[in-house]
Amino acid sequence: MSEVNFLYLAALTRDVDDAGSSDQLNITINVNGIDVAVVEFVAEHAEAQGYLQHAVAVVSFDSESLTNSSVRIGNRGDDAWAPQDILLFAVTDGGGIIPIAMETDLTHWLSSDPSEGRLTLPLRLVERGDSSTLIHRLLLLVRTADEDDAGTDSPVRLQVIGSDGQLRMSELITNTQTDTPQDDLEQGVSNWYYLPVRTPFMEREISIPGSVGRIELEILGRDAWLPESLFLFGLDTPVGRPTKLVPLVSRRIWQSGVLSQDEKEGNPKVFF
Repeated sequence: MSEVNFLYLAALTRDVDDAGSSDQLNITINVNGIDVAVVEFVAEHAEAQGYLQHAVAVVSFDSESLTNSSVRIGNRGDDAWAPQDILLFAVTDGGGIIPIAMETDLTHWLSSDPSEGRLTLPLRLVERGDSSTLIHRLLLLVRTADEDDAGTDSPVRLQVIGSDGQLRMSELITNTQTDTPQDDLEQGVSNWYYLPVRTPFMEREISIPGSVGRIELEILGRDAWLPESLFLFGLDTPVGRPTKLVPLVSRRIWQSGVLSQDEKEGNPKVFF
């Protein structure tokens, strides 16, 4: 039996005309014909943008009883929404992460108006990977704080170093990237990034006590950045929908301060 305190909904809206919506979304989790959770999420799903919001939901359910039709997402209004990727995961009171359901490369629209799309959509279950799951790419979910000067125009680099000292991945995130139309790392904005790895690795390869294995997040400029929350998952497939997610970093509430190369403003690098 799993008891969770927060449900997180992450998504990436498609980059097509009118894909965004101002309507509330709702998640329903059904176990053996009984709705154990009906949770609403605030509207903020703009065209070609990421979404990361949480809802306080003290819910108990047996994850073994869930099926691929147990979890559904719906749109509360008739302002149709076109999601591309969706992830639902839970955070326990102790900070543990439980991936629940995920869909990628969606083509359906969601709307309470049947002429515009479906009212609800099932989300298939996704497993929680363990320390021996082979990770082929990463999913970074991050929300920048909604306060003055929290966003940045400086590049941010994420690196994974194995216990042997070798780079497993190194990727830059900038607001000049040509492969994402998102408002990257801007104030009050959520972002969804798939990041490639150089060499597939397992979580245990970077978590050996006393080794140099680590995950680094570094800002490469003096334009300070303040995240609000950040989650990093390892995915077991190089493309398409993963079947397992490995939680690597969980910062439901960011407590590592401002990132900046200007040491008067903050620290240039954070280690996980």
